[in-house]
Amino acid sequence: MKKKLAVLTLLLTLNACAVSGCGSGSKEDTAGTQTTAATVSQETTAADTQETTVSATEDTDSTTESTSEETNGETPAENGLELYKDVLDKYRTAIAEKWDYGTCMENDICALITNTDTGAASFDNVGAALIDMDHDGYNELIIGDPTDTTGKSVYEIWTFDGNTTKKLISAQERRLLNVGYMVSYMQDVNVYFISAMGSNSAAEFEYDYYTVSNGALQNIQSVISEAVSDTEVTWYQADSDSGSRNELDADTANGIVDSYSQTWILPDYVSLASE
Repeated sequence: MKKKLAVLTLLLTLNACAVSGCGSGSKEDTAGTQTTAATVSQETTAADTQETTVSATEDTDSTTESTSEETNGETPAENGLELYKDVLDKYRTAIAEKWDYGTCMENDICALITNTDTGAASFDNVGAALIDMDHDGYNELIIGDPTDTTGKSVYEIWTFDGNTTKKLISAQERRLLNVGYMVSYMQDVNVYFISAMGSNSAAEFEYDYYTVSNGALQNIQSVISEAVSDTEVTWYQADSDSGSRNELDADTANGIVDSYSQTWILPDYVSLASE
């Protein structure tokens, strides 16, 4: 129940920001801008709304500090990086042997690690972090670029169900990943989410938002921007199950975009060079 309330809290806060216009306040819409929209789940009850409140993190420093407190404490061996040793060893091999884009693809690791000046990954631009994103007692593994201080370069996210490890999502050339969270003080839990943003076509850009639940991604919102002309963009909320779309106004879309992007975090990465 706590996790359900936490997710509803996240949705309520984002919707409130859209209505009040919090965020950057930009009203311009272009097909190439990285903005998104979302609407609150209609299944949220009045009781949930009255009992649950949330406060978004206000800056990157405080967010990173909070994340560090969760991941820097004493971690049992069965819940540390050792749990994902096979995954991390494959990345270490890719770096040591200077795999190119195609070799990474063939070996099922994120090929975006090769997006460097040399065309090969290095231990400088690939790190690992642990966060219990669904509060089940097992840390998820986040592999990303620690040199990107905006926290926007997440390569892959893995989970553990108590028996096996499983890849949840991987970044691609046309789908970039971010991790963020908001803090639910009433429920005393961080509501983590994953942003996946990418183009479906030259005219269409999709923004998907997920939480982690029971070892799988749970889609909470999907928004699509469609360029109908050189100067006009139409926004939609998409239903991932039915594939249906409902049009959104631009102001709501831009307000929700800011609510998500302002809570992205830079995970507390450690170098893969250290075993």
